[in-house]
Amino acid sequence: MKRALKKTAPMLATAAILGGCSTLPDLPPQVAMNRTGVSLPPAYDVSDLVIVTVTPDNHMIRGAVCEATSPYSTIVVTTPARARFPDFDAASPPINVTCSAGGLKGEAVSEPAWRSAATYGYPTYGLGWNSWYGPAVNVGWYGGYYGRRATIRYPQVDVVLEEPN
Repeated sequence: MKRALKKTAPMLATAAILGGCSTLPDLPPQVAMNRTGVSLPPAYDVSDLVIVTVTPDNHMIRGAVCEATSPYSTIVVTTPARARFPDFDAASPPINVTCSAGGLKGEAVSEPAWRSAATYGYPTYGLGWNSWYGPAVNVGWYGGYYGRRATIRYPQVDVVLEEPN
């Protein structure tokens, strides 16, 4: 029994410490609405932006009302929140976030960042025989998917709320 406890105690302590690091619940995404009358570039996927409001000394403020806007989309959420925006690939714009709670106000910007996914398969080459032309060099892709395997993601934005000057 003592032996088993010696082996599991460090794991339990680590789990308890790391479990305390998660301050946000699993937030359901809220979808941003496209602006009317704006020509949209082609969307390839969606990207979530987590919005959190904090005090200057980094304590979370829940229940602040925030508006997240880009040239193409807009959404109003209550923090903490997960806002879902279209992924316009290289045309993805920064998202401006303005928040207020009581007499406190703040704003921040989330710049798009690339998130690359694993490319499945690998390139192949070799010598072969083509029945029409004789010897040939074969170049190709073996297995999986070859194509666009990177998406845009927006890093979490922490909006610092302060008294307006």
